[in-house]
Amino acid sequence: GERVTSIIPMSRPGPPMSTGLRSSATLLLSKKAVLLDQFGVLHDGKKLYRGAGDAVEYLHKDLGLQILIVSNSSRRAGGALAGLEKKGMDIGSIADVITSGEVTASALAAAPREYAFREMRRCVHFTWGSRGAISLDGLDVEVVGRDVGSADFILAHGTEAVGTSEGPSECSMEEMKRLLAEAAERGLPMVVANPDLVTVSGPQLVTMPGTLAKYYEDIGGGIVHRMGKPDPRIYLEALRMLGLEASDVVAIGDSMEHDIAGAVAMGIDSIFIAGGIHKQALMGEGDEGAVDEGVMAALCAQFGCTPTLVLPWFRC
Repeated sequence: GERVTSIIPMSRPGPPMSTGLRSSATLLLSKKAVLLDQFGVLHDGKKLYRGAGDAVEYLHKDLGLQILIVSNSSRRAGGALAGLEKKGMDIGSIADVITSGEVTASALAAAPREYAFREMRRCVHFTWGSRGAISLDGLDVEVVGRDVGSADFILAHGTEAVGTSEGPSECSMEEMKRLLAEAAERGLPMVVANPDLVTVSGPQLVTMPGTLAKYYEDIGGGIVHRMGKPDPRIYLEALRMLGLEASDVVAIGDSMEHDIAGAVAMGIDSIFIAGGIHKQALMGEGDEGAVDEGVMAALCAQFGCTPTLVLPWFRC
């Protein structure tokens, strides 16, 4: 009979590892600019990570790279820079900032609007409470509180409150889901100003509007417009601001689902920072642990994307 050869499945190889930016200079020197994430890379939402300021200076002053902050933050770009400066970052090496909140504001400003957003005027607005409500000043929209029946769309900036004409009104995740269920029955579109599922806040992870978007899709809601990473929209705007092509830049971030998947889809090289939202799985406790290569390979398989390089932290 035929000879049967048994096939032993090989484990999927993970991406190459490096110890810091200096040992990654070959990749970096082939680029003209860096698309740099902030939460989980530069800071933990409360304070700068050790070595982050020096790393920014190294990229700009030593390697001559332009640095553009590309952030899934619900807030406008000016607020993001001010926040970095308040945390102690020397922002002199940063060329500019683009946030998903800024992209959202541009899309919902007065006419002319893109076709997809032309009918969006009255919204149920999910926003922040204790973290600071998001202003809709300058946007051609009106909040309707919890009155889903009179809304044209859902606008998600935060996960703590519902915007009303008197200001933010505290709202639980359970109530937000009930409002989304009503919206799904009407097939309302949803605009997500921060597509992240979670973000770092000190040692904790905080639920982000991307979680609401995923829930809305899961229950069969209307079309969801994600205004930040991994959607191409924010990358195209970043490249336009820099006047560069995808091959000219490298993206640095800590989210496989957003930073790395978005970069890979755009044909942009990427550096994954293990010490951000995936830290517990990849490195355990403390800040000196090595990256678990087996877990890293599993994450690549899970999210269907592989970074060009992996660093434990954003440090030189």
